[in-house]
Amino acid sequence: PDLVNDLRESWAAVMGDDIERLCDLQIQRGKFLEWCEKADEIVSSSDKKISIETLKELAVQSAAYPPSSEVVLRVKKRAEEATAWAAAAEEIIKTGKRISMEEAKEITDKADKLNITCQEYKTLRNALRTTRGWIIRVKKCGAANGQTHVTGVTELINEHSNFIVTAMEEVSKLKQAMCGYCICRLPYEGFMIGCDGCGEWYHGPCVGVNEEQAEKFDK
Repeated sequence: PDLVNDLRESWAAVMGDDIERLCDLQIQRGKFLEWCEKADEIVSSSDKKISIETLKELAVQSAAYPPSSEVVLRVKKRAEEATAWAAAAEEIIKTGKRISMEEAKEITDKADKLNITCQEYKTLRNALRTTRGWIIRVKKCGAANGQTHVTGVTELINEHSNFIVTAMEEVSKLKQAMCGYCICRLPYEGFMIGCDGCGEWYHGPCVGVNEEQAEKFDK
């Protein structure tokens, strides 16, 4: 009888342990499925950009789950790509490296494709917008037609020198506008009069014409 009782107790203990382990596994499985649903919703979302901090947090959490899981693999890959993108962008910003608009657009487009956001992304996106706004002002200033003063051109060039995202073609146009006009070959400054015949601009004093006299000429 003692042997039978011992066996029964041992069997009960084993079964109790197995049941406890099974309950723990069910709880862990429930947590895993809940995490997968949450992580998949975040990574698959196209409506809202994902912060890199969120991706990093998900990647840390994924270490507790099966590494072969499709969701775990997706989270880790996205986190690695996002971290690498942010590091490259940070390098550009911190070192003061200047990049063209084409390069800036390619970099920000990559972040858009990853559907991520971070301070580096915001900085480069704002820098790109600033340069685009500057280009619009360059076109409006009339430098290409010789219709702006040298001071305005100089201010635009100096402003551009502080940009992360560059527009060198427009800078070249501005510098060209700084080249000599008139018979004196000095910059566009003060009262200027344009010649419809040759297309050149002349300083009024250099050709002996003041503003009042100029209004009387048709050409």
